[in-house]
Amino acid sequence: MKFCSNCGNKVEQGQAVCLSCGFSLKSNNHTTSGGWFDAASHNGHKRGVIAIITWFFGVFGVHRFMLGDNKSGGLMLLLLVTSFLVVPMIILLVWVLVDFYKVIAATNEEFEELFKPKS
Repeated sequence: MKFCSNCGNKVEQGQAVCLSCGFSLKSNNHTTSGGWFDAASHNGHKRGVIAIITWFFGVFGVHRFMLGDNKSGGLMLLLLVTSFLVVPMIILLVWVLVDFYKVIAATNEEFEELFKPKS
């Protein structure tokens, strides 16, 4: 017999959600599935995909839009549009390199919270 770890009510073997309180009974640990490449962000995008998109399309802010940070993604697009002025392009390139470093250097737990929009 299994019990919900949130409310203590009985649950059936293999049940995914407690019917009393709605608590997820499945392990939500992203780190055991496939290591570094398969670690997921707060909205489910895989780290390897985000790293590749940041490297190739970072100047467009695509990685920020994918992770739900629309304000920063829009600001990156604005910097790209004004990049005929040299200073915005330098700022944008440094920003993309910092984002790429954050994606590849973060632990799996840090990556889950990375670029999460501020509420």
